[in-house]
Formats: sequence, structure tokens, C-alpha cells
Amino acid sequence: MSLLNTVDTALGAGFTLQLLAVPGFFNEMYFGNPGDERTQTWTQFAGVFLGGLRALKYVVDNGSDEATKKAAVGVTAAVWGACTVLSIRDRHMYTDMWYPNTGLQVVMTCLFVKEYLA
Repeated sequence: MSLLNTVDTALGAGFTLQLLAVPGFFNEMYFGNPGDERTQTWTQFAGVFLGGLRALKYVVDNGSDEATKKAAVGVTAAVWGACTVLSIRDRHMYTDMWYPNTGLQVVMTCLFVKEYLA
């Protein structure tokens, strides 16, 4: 696994664990409000889906042919890019965590695009 994929896997695991284990903390940290019980449950659903997708990506990255791996890199670049677009569009909803989080999204998008085009 490349260094970029290792970093991506670690970041994904961190976000997944936050979404699942401490949804109120996650919501408070990023949106300034822990949300009610329903919001926290939906945050945990997002963690379940993200965890499943991260596991599938790990399988593809480590056990597929080169064309499939390249496609996974392209999809990963698109996902990080979409997160960047949403973060910029909805920046009015975020706490100061918006700045480092969005910066990280931009960097990861660029690195995966570079790897895809290589």
C-alpha cells in the first residue's frame, strides 16, 4: 500500500470511529452543535456506511488488478473533491475546524488526482 493510501486509510478510520463512537462530539466539533438524538443516530449511520466503503476500498487497493486499483484512485479523488466542494459551499455552518479540514480535503484531492494522472 502506498504512503498516500496509508494516510487515506488512517484518516478514514479516524472519521469513521468519530462518527460511530462519539457522534455528538463530532457534530459539536464541526458544526458547533451536538444535535439531538435523531441527528446523532444519522451521524452514526454515516459512520456505518463510511466504514463499509472504507473496508471495500481496502480490499480493492490490496487485492485487485491494476485497472481496478487505478479506478479506485479516481473514485477516491472524486470523493475527496466532493467533500471539498461541500465544505466550501456550506462553510457558514462550520466551526473553525472548517479551515484545517477543508485544507486537508484540498491536499488529499490534489494528491489523488496526481496519482490518478501518473
